[in-house]
Amino acid sequence: MKVIFINTSNIGDLISCLGYAKKISEDFEKSYFVTREGHEAILCRENWVTTVSKEEILKMDFDFVYDFSSSKVSRKIVKIAKSKEKIGFVKNRLDAFFSPYTKTRKRKSGHIVKGYDLIGTETQIPQLTNVKITENDEVAIHIGARNPIRNIPIFLVEQIIDFLLKNNKKIYIFGDSKEDLERLKNRFDVEIFSGDLYELKKLLSQISLFIGSDSGPLHISTALGTKSIGFFGPNIPENSAPLQNIEIVQKKLSCRPCNQNLVCPRNIECLKTLDFKKDILPKLETSIK
Repeated sequence: MKVIFINTSNIGDLISCLGYAKKISEDFEKSYFVTREGHEAILCRENWVTTVSKEEILKMDFDFVYDFSSSKVSRKIVKIAKSKEKIGFVKNRLDAFFSPYTKTRKRKSGHIVKGYDLIGTETQIPQLTNVKITENDEVAIHIGARNPIRNIPIFLVEQIIDFLLKNNKKIYIFGDSKEDLERLKNRFDVEIFSGDLYELKKLLSQISLFIGSDSGPLHISTALGTKSIGFFGPNIPENSAPLQNIEIVQKKLSCRPCNQNLVCPRNIECLKTLDFKKDILPKLETSIK
């Protein structure tokens, strides 16, 4: 029997569904996965599943199709897939998707159809294959998410780097702002990482600590089993944080969570008012022991 999983959402959502997909795959001889273009690298080295393209699906037959996105893109793929049964969300996809994963939202049985609500709690924590060979003193810092409102303020990144260098750590930095990366490179003895998603997964599996904003690399790191420190500003960890291998940095304000598509009337106070010594240093000291 063959099953195909579909998740064309962003990296965090893709990572979050892997525990479920892996559990379901145990009942099938062969498992396949379709991701958003470019995200196939996340599933590289995962021997329980094979990634395929939308074009390849047209030439294949399946016994089950599981749609983990329930988006316009994923529904088009579901439509062309030849399968005996197709399973997906029936109502609000975010409620259905996140509620069993974060433990904080009470799952509504009507939001999940056959297959999803029969899986045990062990599937709530996704795992990726870690290729780490030896322990090391390397740290990676993701200074900025795709949405800049989630970025770690640069003055905090500078204090983090200064602390880590004083503790003899080798530091890789990456993010979308070339200006900030060059500024940090010119001031500190750090290395700018500029690899693709496959190389990023490999890096995150080999380092001893990851520090980053609320974005895809944080989810990859924790799923690999790498110790991580995650900065949560506009989002709250109860809704979107990984459940394992993570220390949370946040400022608890009444305005969180907020609409990230609007200009913040409080100048992103949730991140910019974080205090290094009070809010961040204790997490760093614990994580590098």
